[in-house]
Amino acid sequence: SSPTARGEGEKSTMAAPTPSEDDIQEAFDVFEADDIGCISIADTMVAIRGLGYTPTNKQMLEQMGKCGIDSACSFANFRHLANSVTNEVGATELAAAFKLFDTTDRGTMSGKDFVGILQAWNQKLSQAETEEFLRLASLTESSSVNVVSLAETMLA
Repeated sequence: SSPTARGEGEKSTMAAPTPSEDDIQEAFDVFEADDIGCISIADTMVAIRGLGYTPTNKQMLEQMGKCGIDSACSFANFRHLANSVTNEVGATELAAAFKLFDTTDRGTMSGKDFVGILQAWNQKLSQAETEEFLRLASLTESSSVNVVSLAETMLA
């Protein structure tokens, strides 16, 4: 997804990737083990977060209400919810996530860790795509990547 437009004083954000229909089905199926066609509200919240969304409990409950989910969640409602939850990520949150890989507490992560993130991300870049990305960014697996600059660049 492309970053959202910024006006003066606005926080730069980008939307997280939208999960595929297969991802949504798989997330639902993990919790729908009894073949009753529904999952609990608690499981719905966990499954949505498992798709990569990070809403607060309050945001989740509000969105569930808008989707007509009150006591149990059918797959149709779950799909609607998964396609309607927003997941805006700002530079602060993105830098904090990348900081988890800053094992030396110097504001950087290794190029090797960055490659791992690229290959594990929702779009799962292939080895060739990862190598091309690194080449274009003038990075190697032995490079250091500044986590704050990376977050700001991704949202620019």
